[in-house]
Amino acid sequence: MQEIAEKQNKAVELYDNENFEEAYVAFFSLAEKGDVDSQKTIANMLIHGTGTAKDEKSGYEWYLRAAELGDAEAQYWTAFNDFENNNTEKGLKFLNLSMDSGYADAAYWLGRVYLYGFYSVKIDAPKAQEFFKIAIRKRVNGAQRMLFEAKVKEVGRIRALIYCFTNRKVFISDVGVPKI
Repeated sequence: MQEIAEKQNKAVELYDNENFEEAYVAFFSLAEKGDVDSQKTIANMLIHGTGTAKDEKSGYEWYLRAAELGDAEAQYWTAFNDFENNNTEKGLKFLNLSMDSGYADAAYWLGRVYLYGFYSVKIDAPKAQEFFKIAIRKRVNGAQRMLFEAKVKEVGRIRALIYCFTNRKVFISDVGVPKI
């Protein structure tokens, strides 16, 4: 265990010192052994061509490996890759897994997907609201405003304002008060 930590620290040091080619090799070795953080780093390096040739397809394959090991951030990025490749069902699956694993932005984006019908998902304002409420509880900036927009879409502006005032605890938190 300590040996892996030392190798991770060395890979991070190489990366921080902008020795990206050696960092890629170091992270790759760890990623092949199942280190999730290294798998995500390799994914990112491949997607952006940092220390290696740019290869988005291989990058997202590394995100998928980490996602399948239960990493919430990797599940989040895998979801968007699936959406972009017209695999909406799989994208929703990974975005839900990411949210369930505690990745706060996943709830926010699920709300947006259902509010606007992104990726050919059927618009469902009440479902979007439930996701925005989760995002608010997780303190995601902008979630309160999006909850209001979803409520407007469902019941109109006046009724949405009434909802806001009768449910102030949802809209007023230590995250801040949204501009409505």
